[in-house]
Amino acid sequence: MQTFVFDLNDKQAENSLSEKLDNIKGSSKDRVTLELKNTSGKMPQKLELDLGMFSKIKEIQELPDWVIVKLLLADKSLSGSDFKERIIGY
Repeated sequence: MQTFVFDLNDKQAENSLSEKLDNIKGSSKDRVTLELKNTSGKMPQKLELDLGMFSKIKEIQELPDWVIVKLLLADKSLSGSDFKERIIGY
């Protein structure tokens, strides 16, 4: 599994993750590991990112990458809410 490092506080590179993910689209990979950095001194967090879900949210909601990543992180606390299905319109 490929790992990408993404800084949640770097709003200037708001779509840098999409650019990196475009490079692996069409490969057999459907998930990547995302290592999340933040400047608050906390240990980096790792998230297994579902490329299909990320791409669907990006396409339908037209949100910056960092917002989508934060939504996917929030999914852990929203279990049972069908959050992903509601945000992509299914």
